[in-house]
Amino acid sequence: MMHCKARFRPEEFSLYIQQLIYSKASWDNEQVAADLEEGRRQAGIDPFPQPLHGLEGQAAACISHNALADLPSVAQPTLVIGGKEDIFTPVWMAEEVTNAIPNAELFLYEKCGHVFHFEQVEDFNKRVCNWLLSH
Repeated sequence: MMHCKARFRPEEFSLYIQQLIYSKASWDNEQVAADLEEGRRQAGIDPFPQPLHGLEGQAAACISHNALADLPSVAQPTLVIGGKEDIFTPVWMAEEVTNAIPNAELFLYEKCGHVFHFEQVEDFNKRVCNWLLSH
């Protein structure tokens, strides 16, 4: 990813990231596809893009951070949510986190990727609000 960031034009890097985080269902939706295209256009003219060192730091944190051993000490009820088509945090990771936390429950969105909260914004907001109110 860092090599792509270093070599791609901003709009190309934006497309690369979009292809990784959005599910096929989003790409099949004409309005979403148009919005994503506009996002790429905006990336090409953004006067303040994320610098390469910022992405490198973000990647290093993602690679080196591992809190799995600490999760059994979480005492509060926990809701883990994900997308079944998430490439970055696939289903097995969501299941691993859920299984490590006592009183955790898992919900996975069908046909959603890493940005499930955007792909299913209305359901996500309602689901989280209802869960918080009941806990």
